[in-house]
Amino acid sequence: MTKSKSDDKNDPQIYDHLASLSKLRKKLGITNWDVMVVGDGSGSGWQLGAGWAAVLVDKYSGCRKLFYGAMNTGTVTLGELFPYLHALSWYTAKDGPGRTRLKDAKSASKKVGVHLVTDSQAVATAGNNPNSRHAHRELWTAFDEYQRRGFAIQFHHVARELVDLNILVDAIARQARLSLTDTYDLAIEELRKHYPGIPEGVTIYDFS
Repeated sequence: MTKSKSDDKNDPQIYDHLASLSKLRKKLGITNWDVMVVGDGSGSGWQLGAGWAAVLVDKYSGCRKLFYGAMNTGTVTLGELFPYLHALSWYTAKDGPGRTRLKDAKSASKKVGVHLVTDSQAVATAGNNPNSRHAHRELWTAFDEYQRRGFAIQFHHVARELVDLNILVDAIARQARLSLTDTYDLAIEELRKHYPGIPEGVTIYDFS
């Protein structure tokens, strides 16, 4: 993906520096890594839905896997945290390469280096500084558990739209949130095929 003009007046080449993962790692000073996850979330408050998306890149298997999802009500912070929890849950599951990598790292008395890239400064700050976490501590506990299992997790803040994968996951997270608004109506439409008596405009309060 290319961009004709940089948004950063101080460094007209900043987008070129960050467009690829190799250039991103160089910019962030990442020399040792096992996993990188570029994620993003979309949301505004509990009155609306939230969406998320992430791409996990595994150095040793060469795997790139996309994750995305949404919830019908949730804050933007939830949307910003879920892509990484989603990706790491798969990575450490039986279908992911993380179990073998973690076992090999433990045998060598090393940790699995996980770098999480976010365009949320608040998430990056809280991720790297546990004492600054004043909300969603239950979710942050999951990251702490991954650390105890042998992962060395570091968050990195990179401004929005400076990384190709961030541009991608930002669009997917937003679309996941927007598409969610049709889910209830589609479900009711499907139910009417089996229960024709369901009236128009039915809400959750109509179900006892």
